[in-house]
Amino acid sequence: MRAVYRWRRVALLRAVERHLPGLTVAGVVAGIHGVVWLPAGVDDRRVAAEAEWEGVRVAPISQFRIARPSPPGLALGYGRVTEPALDDAVAALARAVRHARSHA
Repeated sequence: MRAVYRWRRVALLRAVERHLPGLTVAGVVAGIHGVVWLPAGVDDRRVAAEAEWEGVRVAPISQFRIARPSPPGLALGYGRVTEPALDDAVAALARAVRHARSHA
């Protein structure tokens, strides 16, 4: 399974690079989740709602915050998603980010 997750991780990073250039993905050294950090001022909850409308479920980092503010971001799970589906999902996520930014 480690090899499968490694290939999915690579597919996720390539898809983010292609569809969300300039955004940083953290926490993908190991495991099946990562965080994509959004530009300052973008509402991660709005992006998550837009992404869900696009058929992609992500978790806004702000929902895990206790008190102090943090940069906006999204938790991405990729363990159950095939490599081709990851590219489609990140493309949909990019549309959600653009839509949320245009309505900020």
